[in-house]
Amino acid sequence: MNFFMYNNLKLYLIFNFIITFSLPCISQTLKIHKSSQNELRINISDASNLNFVLEERSVVNGTGWMPYFNHPLPFKEDIWPVENLNQSNFYNLRVVGDKVERGKIISAKRMQTWSSFIINLFLALEGINVRVNNEVEAWKIEYETVDSWGSKILASGSVFLPKLSKNKNLPLLFYQHGTILVKTDAPSNNLEFETVLSGLNESLLGVIAAGNGYFTIMADYLGMGSGTGFHPYIHARSQATAAIDLSTAAINKFNNLIINKEESFLLGYSQGGHAAMALHREIETYHSGFFKIKASAFGAGPYDLAGVMVNDLLSGRPHPNPYYFGYILKSYFETYDFPYSLNDILRSPYNNLESVIDGKNSSEFVNQYLPSIFVDVLKTDFLDEFKNDINHPLRLVLAQNNVLNWKPKSPIRLYHGTKDLNVLYENALVAKRKLEANGADEIQIIEPIKNGDHSTTVIPYLVDSLKWFESFKN
Repeated sequence: MNFFMYNNLKLYLIFNFIITFSLPCISQTLKIHKSSQNELRINISDASNLNFVLEERSVVNGTGWMPYFNHPLPFKEDIWPVENLNQSNFYNLRVVGDKVERGKIISAKRMQTWSSFIINLFLALEGINVRVNNEVEAWKIEYETVDSWGSKILASGSVFLPKLSKNKNLPLLFYQHGTILVKTDAPSNNLEFETVLSGLNESLLGVIAAGNGYFTIMADYLGMGSGTGFHPYIHARSQATAAIDLSTAAINKFNNLIINKEESFLLGYSQGGHAAMALHREIETYHSGFFKIKASAFGAGPYDLAGVMVNDLLSGRPHPNPYYFGYILKSYFETYDFPYSLNDILRSPYNNLESVIDGKNSSEFVNQYLPSIFVDVLKTDFLDEFKNDINHPLRLVLAQNNVLNWKPKSPIRLYHGTKDLNVLYENALVAKRKLEANGADEIQIIEPIKNGDHSTTVIPYLVDSLKWFESFKN
């Protein structure tokens, strides 16, 4: 083992891998030892009020740090199990601020109530082939959670309650919503009677789920709604932690209800499909003692970011919504440490992307700003490097946010329209193949409507998923 100081702030431990310790001052005492093949113990004195996160990357330079997946956020103990410890990987122990009370309620407000009659009348008029049995009450909750680095942050979300005549066991349902560019368009900001029943946002899906007896959780994601900070779009881990912590806040708020966490179900479409897959992985990895997932149904998600989505990006085909790629690019440059800025890699006149995707401009506005062939926004040298270098920093970060590196324990259905030009159907094919290769044996691909596209598949997906979930309820 070799130890040396760097600028009096970082301490490196080297034995086939490197760990970097970023401490607020050098008054802390670090004691480091390898206690087993797959375990590293780090004792830090006088750190009881600090919050840490262990990060990793696979090469020394040029890769964005990512919180080490094989541990919940944030770290509360001083043992960090590291798989394949003797492989050459690089880790960073970051001080990310004060202790976080994940799921602490900051505020809770009842926003709206819909009778089953009104809901069913609207559904019938819209030709949506599903009905509800219960009155539904909607609440907005603001709560404490962690950002993509493990630091304390405020987030918001919606909770939809079925109003039953008797206090029965309520199965828990997580719904992860699709892409939103405008911060104020988040579901929890749009719970007014007319807005929801006009179908202008995905709160309607929360109403339908609760109307069918589910205690329904719908996180806004970080940086959306009344949440603070930016939105880390298609960032797998934070999409999951935001939902888990909202559920903690909601269960504590409504402790008069019998919420059956042993019957948990997951839904999510588009970005929500990716977010729900990440949530399923997070629950089964770290929270299986608290939640038991009965089944999950994911719709049209970009599960294979480093494969299918990159190939689509580089194909040169005109994309109906190029803002997707711009949103991901901005998100990752805000989330990770890259060796260059976002503006450094963008051609004029597209080098104002950061200010164009600002949480206020609509998807229509951003699409008008961007070319339909998104790679046209990138400088030639950056694009060439990205195409040819399998270890390119952006490729590695995309791979870190794939949601296919795990073995699901409960059944999964992948709903996808075969004519989807926004998120290609191939995402579902690759997801099924990779999850089965990891040992999963209950993965199905469902085409809920013949030749469905990204829009026409949404409602048939929801209707069929809820029918499928009924077969798992006790």
